[in-house]
Amino acid sequence: MLNMYEKSDMQNCAITTTTNLEVPISHLLQSNAGIIGKRFTIKGKITEVMSDKNWHYNACPKCRQTLIQTGSKWFCVDDGTYDKAVPNTKCRYQILVKISDNTGTINGTVFDQAANQLLQQTCEETLTKENQTQLLQSMKNREAHFQVQAEQDLKNRSIRCTVNSANYLQPQTNYTSTSTPSIPTPKPVTPPPKIQNTSSAKRSLNMLEGPEAMPSKKTRSDDTTN
Repeated sequence: MLNMYEKSDMQNCAITTTTNLEVPISHLLQSNAGIIGKRFTIKGKITEVMSDKNWHYNACPKCRQTLIQTGSKWFCVDDGTYDKAVPNTKCRYQILVKISDNTGTINGTVFDQAANQLLQQTCEETLTKENQTQLLQSMKNREAHFQVQAEQDLKNRSIRCTVNSANYLQPQTNYTSTSTPSIPTPKPVTPPPKIQNTSSAKRSLNMLEGPEAMPSKKTRSDDTTN
């Protein structure tokens, strides 16, 4: 698999880039200089965010390279010197991170487009927030697809990457349910009270009045005697 990267003509590396090839991180770390400038897809997680480093920069309005302030002027390596009032200057992300999968960990830099996709806000919006560090750290430990470009890590003499685009993976629970909706149980209806007939009502009345309501035989016999 690594033979495809063994190119003697290094000038063609940026031209013959691979844009949709998903590879494990270990393949990038174990590859030679022939993959420098080529693009790959990594499926992994950001495991470390160096939010204490310079995670943003002032971009040149022409080439988007870093503007360096020298006194009252701004200087771009590619486009020269600007006056203090640089038109259309924007702050852009350049966040140093570590990306890991189950095969290894690679150093990388998340640039403006990818950071906008992950954080859902521009660099200038983040700079207005009080919890900037917390916002940057929110990118950690969330599985995503990273579109990266292989670069030479001169400090560590290894391969690193720049992250140009990134998207979190959709959760597996997002689906449309096809089950039959439940039918609500009807509330019980209390039947109306039964109407008693006349004879039943009369018997009930006699029971309520008690024996005092009935004239006794002894009383009637006493009256006859008198």
